[in-house]
Amino acid sequence: MIVGAGVAGMEAARVAAKRGHHVSLIDREKALGGQLLVASVIKGKEPENLEELIEYYRIQLKKYSVELRLGTEYSADLVRRIEPDTVLFATGPESHPVAMPDGNEAIVVRSSALIGALNEAIRTAGAGAIHALSKVWMPLGRRVLIVGGGYQGGQLAEFMIKRGRMLSLVEKGPKIGEGVVPHQLMKLMPWLLAKGVQTLTAAEIESISGHRVTVVSRGQRRTLEADSVIVIDAPASNPRHVDDARGLVEEVHRVGGSRAPGMILDSIADGDRVGHAI
Repeated sequence: MIVGAGVAGMEAARVAAKRGHHVSLIDREKALGGQLLVASVIKGKEPENLEELIEYYRIQLKKYSVELRLGTEYSADLVRRIEPDTVLFATGPESHPVAMPDGNEAIVVRSSALIGALNEAIRTAGAGAIHALSKVWMPLGRRVLIVGGGYQGGQLAEFMIKRGRMLSLVEKGPKIGEGVVPHQLMKLMPWLLAKGVQTLTAAEIESISGHRVTVVSRGQRRTLEADSVIVIDAPASNPRHVDDARGLVEEVHRVGGSRAPGMILDSIADGDRVGHAI
């Protein structure tokens, strides 16, 4: 039994079923893909088409007779009914809020809230329609400051620029693009520079007053103008339900972002690893 039909859960299901296991894949959403659907809205079709990746898994899961239970919430009662030998949790990482100074909270948007809103919109209209709509309208101001310059912040910055936003990117660490695949980073950084993106590293938000955001970067204080401030929440491993499941089945695993947050390729590799291990 695999809980979570994102990329890690789908890969684990594919591999385990191919090896001869009877696999039930559970997800509370009514569609396969998990956070791949949100990523497909943000990334579009470049450099990879994530909607095609979801379709690949749809075909593979059908080929290997994986039982899909979409629109189904995980519960201990469900485990008792299915009676699996093993439960894999592929429910994605938790989001830990990054501390921000008090100020104009009306312009601050948490990435977890943004992802939640995107998920709700995708449920209603589909990822393709939301991607197209975002080119015309988004509930964000013209000047956007992103707090968090890792791979999530970098992808979001590209998405915003392509929708006409003026971007500032503030990163607590020493460099922009931590976690981005090197060959993609080599393209991203010159592109951000050419688009006039302000990037500040080793930086902290000191205050927000109205639309003025004061940032301290490498000992220097700067004031930036922003209509919207998007704060990238810190991803962390997700232990939810694991202890309860250990009292019900012989074997419990976490896989993908639930075990260790990472990139899409990391989640695929982890799904493959666990699919072969069980």
